[in-house]
Amino acid sequence: MSAMKNERDLQYRMKIHHDRGFAEGREEGREEGRKEGEMESKIAIARNMLAQGLPFETISQCVGLSIEELNAIK
Repeated sequence: MSAMKNERDLQYRMKIHHDRGFAEGREEGREEGRKEGEMESKIAIARNMLAQGLPFETISQCVGLSIEELNAIK
C-alpha cells in the first residue's frame, strides 16, 4: 500500500513539474512573439519614413532603431 502511495505521489510531483515547465515555455514563446512583432512593426514604420525621405537620425529617434539597423533595411 505504501509503495502505491509513493508511486502516486511521485507521478503527481512529476506532473506538477511538467505542467509548470510547459506554462513557463508557453510564456517564453509568447514574449518572443511579442518582441518579434514589435520589431516587425518598427521596421515597417521605418521603411515608410525612409520612403518619405526623412533623415536617418530622425527615424532612429522616432522608431528606436539604430542607424546600422536602418542601413540594413533600406
